[in-house]
Amino acid sequence: MVFPTVVIIGQVGNKFVLGSDSDVFTMTQPITARRIVGDCTLTALSKPRYKLVKGAMMSFLKPESLQSYVSHLDEIVNAHIVSEIKEKESINAVDFMKKLTFDVTFTILFGIDRKSPKEAMFHDFDQIFKAWKQELLDGMINLRNDLLTWMLAIREENQEPITRVELIDSFIGIVIASHDTTSILLSLMMWKLARDPKIIAKVHEEQMEIFLRKRRSGEKKLTWTDLQSMKYTWRVAQELMRIIPLVFRNFREAAKDLYFGGYFIPKRWKVFWVSYGIQINENIFENPKVFDPSRFENPSKPISPDMYVPFGGGPHMCSGNKFARVEILTIIHHMVTKFEWSQGDSR
Repeated sequence: MVFPTVVIIGQVGNKFVLGSDSDVFTMTQPITARRIVGDCTLTALSKPRYKLVKGAMMSFLKPESLQSYVSHLDEIVNAHIVSEIKEKESINAVDFMKKLTFDVTFTILFGIDRKSPKEAMFHDFDQIFKAWKQELLDGMINLRNDLLTWMLAIREENQEPITRVELIDSFIGIVIASHDTTSILLSLMMWKLARDPKIIAKVHEEQMEIFLRKRRSGEKKLTWTDLQSMKYTWRVAQELMRIIPLVFRNFREAAKDLYFGGYFIPKRWKVFWVSYGIQINENIFENPKVFDPSRFENPSKPISPDMYVPFGGGPHMCSGNKFARVEILTIIHHMVTKFEWSQGDSR
């Protein structure tokens, strides 16, 4: 059966859609998307199972945990960049960033740092997961090693573990979410920095200050403190996500009869939520079509979470938003301090 679809936009719409839990809206995707990611991804799970899996992700990706991954991440990024760019006069930014973020995702989040297992993940999920489970039972790997071992170990109160299908579909969803959107933002940052001398000058100044400070102190790898000082670089990323949202829409389904803005939305009707319009609304952002990272430094009026939603919001906010920030800043640091680059001929 085909159900009508309601389009919801604006600040009030953001609050209504993003702030509601599964008792009001259930997450849904077009059938074409479900065929790719499966029917048991995080957003499609029941409320108790969603809380279980989301809780595991949030625990693994919380700031306190991320601090311990920074030096390893820095090492991976540095090695990949040196290897990929060595003796090359130019690179395809999109392809390069996709390979790099793919490498980071598998190494940091899944603990796979060899090429062959990464390829094997797409050929035999069952064998890989059985091996992880056995190593976990045998005490050969630590619970905190990677996100997959963490998810394999968690239980509901009734000791019910995550099922094979839930784990596989969540795995696919994590790969797509952590790889695709991050590589797009990094490609956009390279594009912007290559085209805007003023922006690249400020980013370069900030990153070189960190680079030279570390050289004087004898430190070789980035630290959590270093990342926290990359304030302007992150504001550039924030402004790019405001003007060019990485995820500009999503689908929901009404879990019950609803009313919004005086309109009746029957149960099972689809809701198409769109984020873009509000982030270029001149009543919310001054000169919204002007690229201005400083608007996130000292905004003339507070920027409500309902006005700026690059990572979603409410109970379904992206679990990996803090990890994405760490990854993006680390990569840009190496790209800016080790190379001079500009936009080449696209022909």
